[in-house]
Amino acid sequence: MNENRTAIAPNGINRFQVLDSNITKQWIVWATALFFLASIFGSLMRLYYIVEIPLLEYLHLLHAHSHVAQLGWAFLLVTLTLLILGLNSTPHQKHYISVLVLNVVACFGMAATFLYQGYGALSIGFSALHILVSYYFAWFFWNDLKQVEVSSARSFFKGSLIWLVFSSFGLWALPVVLNTVGKSSILYYTSVQWFLHIQFNGWFTYAVIGLILLWVNRNGKHKPIPGTVLWCLHGSVLLTYALSVSWANPHPALFYLNSLGVLLQLFAVGYILWAIKDIVLNEIAKNKLSSWLIGVGLFSLILKILTQSALVVPAVADISHTIRNFVIGFIHLTMLGSISLTTAGLLVREGIFPNSTFTRLGWAGVLVAFLSTELLLFIQGIWVWMAMGFFTYYYELILGATILFPLSILAVLFGFLNKKQYFLHKRKSKKL
Repeated sequence: MNENRTAIAPNGINRFQVLDSNITKQWIVWATALFFLASIFGSLMRLYYIVEIPLLEYLHLLHAHSHVAQLGWAFLLVTLTLLILGLNSTPHQKHYISVLVLNVVACFGMAATFLYQGYGALSIGFSALHILVSYYFAWFFWNDLKQVEVSSARSFFKGSLIWLVFSSFGLWALPVVLNTVGKSSILYYTSVQWFLHIQFNGWFTYAVIGLILLWVNRNGKHKPIPGTVLWCLHGSVLLTYALSVSWANPHPALFYLNSLGVLLQLFAVGYILWAIKDIVLNEIAKNKLSSWLIGVGLFSLILKILTQSALVVPAVADISHTIRNFVIGFIHLTMLGSISLTTAGLLVREGIFPNSTFTRLGWAGVLVAFLSTELLLFIQGIWVWMAMGFFTYYYELILGATILFPLSILAVLFGFLNKKQYFLHKRKSKKL
């Protein structure tokens, strides 16, 4: 099949009206390449606990890993899915191409400069470039949404863009904080936490929920979400930020604010998931690759909400930011689970990824790597909590599970080498 022909999704609707087919391919290939790069950095971080790695500082590696994963892979994956599924058409394709090009430049710039200097003038400069690119995307996507039929999904898309802009305030504060009170100050930590908290719980989570609602609606199950539910979720995003600053000022009021926030979140997300449970369970029962990705992704979202809800218990709130294994496990549960797997599953279902053996093996490997690393992180966290130390060969086991990420992602990238299998016909896409 000719590479430049448009793809046909499983429901027979053309999904490439917004972007040219070649641009769509380049977008997802660059996103996956950044995912691969972030996984290499993550593997090196695991290796750091076993052998000495000359010329690489752990914190620099950590910053490079987190920025490439979040601002590269996750940003490009989610924005492409929003464009492909969220819009019917756009006159702004050239602007979205600029978003892709500039963000790729920003991400490789961040990867190199964070490895070189950690937080410094160059790395902050490339981070600022990403923020400007995100504004650029938000402006044009917001305007394109005006042509989309009013729905709950559109409301969540608009909410995601608002939180995307709000999250950036934390990064804009960093240069001022670094040049005034320094990196060891409370303001530095709270600024970083504002950015991370709003990105994960606002921008990305709203986008994923909106995409799931859109997917449900297009499968013939219209599920309008009351405005009250959306406002409860808005409130929860702001209130749960209290936990991020409570370590520096453990005032009881912050605990109560966070408790109110997690209860609002539990109600809002619980209402949404309950409303769409039938079609989601029906989709998962089909036992396809896309079903597994979406299913594990949504299950991760449920675990994320339940984990945050458990923080209403003071003892649980205390260990949430004192045991590092739990912190890392929770971040990965959100980034790799609820965001990456859910969104990638939707793209697999729409035929954006190749229908090849490499692709299927690759995503199966990502699932195994995700589940095994999460299991090891949380088991080890429980051991630390019980004052039992580290179990035998923990670092070797989690390194082995982590290395499966780059190997699996590399297999997904190999799937793009067969051009004939990139754009899928309706009959072929059913295999996924």
